[in-house]
Amino acid sequence: MHEIVSLRKAKNKAARTLAHVILNAAQLAFQQLSAPIGMTDHCSALELPELSGLAALPTSRWAQLRERLCLAGLTTDYHVSFRTVGSGSSSGSGYRPLAIWHARRRGDAASHALRLFVLRDPVAENEAAELLERPLLEALVGAGVLRRPEPHQVVSSFDLRIFRGRFILCDELSYQGDAVFGAGYGTVAFCGASSRQGAIRNALDLGCGAGAVALWLSEYADRVAAVDINPRALAFVKINAALNGVSNIEPRQGDLFEAVEGETFDFIASQPPYVPHAPGLRPATYLFGGPRGDELVTRVLAELPRYLHRRGRGVVVFEQAGKPDTDAWRPSLDAETRALFIVGGEVDADAYSLRLAAPELLHGLEAFHKAVTEMREHLANTGIRGMSPAICIFEKAADLHGWNETLQVSANPWNEVCTAVIDRLMSGQALLHQPPECLKKVKVRIPDGSVAVRSVKPEASNTETVYLGLPPGYLVSALELSRQEWEALQNGQSPSGLPAGLVAKAARIGLVYE
Repeated sequence: MHEIVSLRKAKNKAARTLAHVILNAAQLAFQQLSAPIGMTDHCSALELPELSGLAALPTSRWAQLRERLCLAGLTTDYHVSFRTVGSGSSSGSGYRPLAIWHARRRGDAASHALRLFVLRDPVAENEAAELLERPLLEALVGAGVLRRPEPHQVVSSFDLRIFRGRFILCDELSYQGDAVFGAGYGTVAFCGASSRQGAIRNALDLGCGAGAVALWLSEYADRVAAVDINPRALAFVKINAALNGVSNIEPRQGDLFEAVEGETFDFIASQPPYVPHAPGLRPATYLFGGPRGDELVTRVLAELPRYLHRRGRGVVVFEQAGKPDTDAWRPSLDAETRALFIVGGEVDADAYSLRLAAPELLHGLEAFHKAVTEMREHLANTGIRGMSPAICIFEKAADLHGWNETLQVSANPWNEVCTAVIDRLMSGQALLHQPPECLKKVKVRIPDGSVAVRSVKPEASNTETVYLGLPPGYLVSALELSRQEWEALQNGQSPSGLPAGLVAKAARIGLVYE
């Protein structure tokens, strides 16, 4: 732990931190380009590619494709190396031209695979045949997985995402309508928040899309139910299970929980559509949650607890609409459910409208201006001041002591959440709902890598404030302490000797250890 005794000494570090935050925000905005909302007629006259040929492909062909992609070296690490120069998976990505330029220059088997399936940049047929071998190439063309846009050229008809070592085939999202989402920047939050000690017998991926989370859960659970209202999504789940050699996923069609009525699960993951649907925007099943955006989210949050097994955990990833009655959407929960809502920094309505409309720049400034105006007007009419990334963690309490708490953080919790942090946060919040004497039985520990920043004001030393900056891996960036609280922590007093308010502060952000 490092202590900085002057705010002026922290100036350079603060500037670097601010620059890092700005870069992250910019990256988030560009990532949104892979999910265009669209107000033009781009793709509206086109039908989504047919899936019947893909569904008819034998499992052996999918196994061959997986083997050829792995042999070529198309791995998560290889894909990430292109994201450093800006690799997007969809034609809507502003980074895509640079990624294609770099991939063409490399010219190895992995770059051919990346161009063919991920960047969807046509490759020469002889290169595709070398990558896949001729019999597999012809089978994929015949099934409609690949197509020939020009003589002697081949390209994928679908997007391919690489998520946690799994290949996820999905739709190119500018089709809108019933196009099926594969994996995005919010999907990774499930991996950080979901792992639990002990076996997972039954897991549920609610609103599964192409099945990215279901495939990830299949490594840890005996059985995974993948539920979606869109039959096209379930067709992709079956295709992706075959592509990844997975056999313990059960696709089920239904509206939210109706397909699993009467069942309980050890783990439930859900990322419902949450974007407000402004009038004039083309429908998109995977994206819009209703006029306010929170209609489906509210239903999921209210219904999820009764489908959790005792000691089970549920994770819901969404964006929360900021309104004057911000807490009104939170559901009333039963006495045995613990719920922690982790809400990140708000993106105001102006910035959100610009971010959601950014893909329309591909169709000209007029389309972009119209999309921004329509979305901004809609947010104003619905009283939404901005949107915040959020995660809700549900647990069934073994002791029937339920609670419902909110933790506001400055960062984006989707990017920084991990199992250890979630476990500490849930344990700390649970302590705050126990008798006060329980707080005397825990330790408060300053994490390694923390930075203390305090002002030097000799004339007011008794009221001095110390800010304890926490290292990466903690969702709360800093803890505000009085000078007395800071000295108590430094002196390593026993829990019973620490101020009760200090222990409560530490428990709330996950700094207590039993």
